Amino acid sequence: MMTESGPADELTEALNSLTLPLQSNEGLDEEALEKVFDTIRQCEQEWDGSSLIPRDALAELVDVYAALDGLADAYPEPARSAIGRAARELQGLALSAVKKQRVEDEVNLPPEALSLADRWDSVLRETRDRQEVPSEKLSDFLGVLDALAEEFQDQDGIPRTVARTLITAYPSLIEIAAECDSAAKQEVLNSAFEVQEHVWDFVNADDDEDDS
Repeated sequence: MMTESGPADELTEALNSLTLPLQSNEGLDEEALEKVFDTIRQCEQEWDGSSLIPRDALAELVDVYAALDGLADAYPEPARSAIGRAARELQGLALSAVKKQRVEDEVNLPPEALSLADRWDSVLRETRDRQEVPSEKLSDFLGVLDALAEEFQDQDGIPRTVARTLITAYPSLIEIAAECDSAAKQEVLNSAFEVQEHVWDFVNADDDEDDS
């Protein structure tokens, strides 16, 4: 059961307890890692039956993989692999916490929201097959994502089907980059960074509106 502070605050606290020691070169704190696992599992229970995921909590979940993956490179082996493994496990758990949209909820969603995952899967398939990011398909995906960000900017909750794509977008491209040869790797990485910027803009759209 979540405390009165709410899922987003508890996620922030748990993630800080994990990432701050990593930033200070203190290594991976297994107890803090388990705390993040537990917190995400609690979020999953809290959101059971809801068609929407709280935006502020989602902002934490989309950053889980990127935060740890970015810190892993500062460490030698075997710590680097352990941090990378933790990043993948947390991303998988975050995705599990945002289960698929119920069919009965889909009728209330705009077509662009329902097609977002398929558009992204198409980008990934072509990138993996050709070791080259399809620029037109990527631009189309980002355009739809940005339009949805505007549509949902006044909402505190984000549909599960959109939330799932936001959580998986950056990690999926990073994993493909690791499979590419050196010539293609940097292009795929650059696209991953670009996608993550749009994802961050999406989950923080309401903050931008409040600040204006």
